[in-house]
Amino acid sequence: KLTEKQLALVLYGTKEENPEFWSKLSQETFLDRIQAPILLFHGDQDSDVPKSWSDHLFSRLQSLGKSIEYVEYSGEGHEFGPEWNDFMRKTSEFFKKNL
Repeated sequence: KLTEKQLALVLYGTKEENPEFWSKLSQETFLDRIQAPILLFHGDQDSDVPKSWSDHLFSRLQSLGKSIEYVEYSGEGHEFGPEWNDFMRKTSEFFKKNL
């Protein structure tokens, strides 16, 4: 039995073999379409999402001239436990300003 990754490679090939298909699945392809301001949070101890992903997304959006605020929490995991109140305050302020 094939894993999901193996099946995808059988059906669609690698990124090098079928770049058009794989680019349609990537957020990178559509970042230029974003029109609304973005608020991005990340805890540097997140074990679910690598911080490098958020760092990259922030850099890419900045390079495209998008309005983005990036809040990094030192010592925080994925759920923002100790910084929950700050997370909620900043989210609320962002929505009040931008909605």
